[in-house]
Order: sequence, then structure tokens, then C-alpha cells
Amino acid sequence: MGALMKQPHQDPTIMINQGDGENRRRFTCAHELGHFVRRAEEAEEYATVDLRSGLSAAGSDPEEIYANEFAACLLMPADSIKTYRETGLSDLEMAIRFRVSRGAMQHRLENLGLANS
Repeated sequence: MGALMKQPHQDPTIMINQGDGENRRRFTCAHELGHFVRRAEEAEEYATVDLRSGLSAAGSDPEEIYANEFAACLLMPADSIKTYRETGLSDLEMAIRFRVSRGAMQHRLENLGLANS
């Protein structure tokens, strides 16, 4: 679980559960950064607390979908994935190189249409 905390006219704070594994913490941080980027135009004025929970991965809330996609693009760039796929790397090998979970890598490959390549 993670959180983005933002007060008006202050920099945001991203909080990450230190009990989570390194890969989860990296994805959570990127996810919360995605929430902040989504609101970049209103960055000075808005106040919020966004919590990343199990519901974040459900894929039904547009804000969560955006934040998950942002995190995936940031941590697993499409061009790099395509290059690695062309060289024959498996999803597990790519997950290790990108320092993400195997599930996150598999989801990214599916979204890029490369799951069965």
C-alpha cells in the first residue's frame, strides 16, 4: 500500500509501505507519481490523499487505470520491451531486468500485444 499526500502550495509526499518488497515499492511509487502527474495543471492548488490499495489493481476507476498505466510506461518502456522480446527474453528474464514483478511484466506484455510473441 502507498499514498500520495498533497497540501495546497506544497510539494507532494509519496508514502510507501517499507514492508513491501522492492519491486512493489518501486511500482507503488511510480503509481503515486502518476496520480500527481495527472493533476499537474492544478498542482499548486489541490489537496489530496490518494491511497494505493488492493482496489488500485482492479482496473475499474479511471484515475487508477491512468496511474497504473503511467507506472507501467515509466518502469517498463515499450521500446525496450520490444527489443528484449525480439532477442528472445522470457517474461521472467525481463521482469528481473526491469525490477518488476513477473505479473506486472506479463500484464505489460499483454497490453503491448506481445504476450505470445
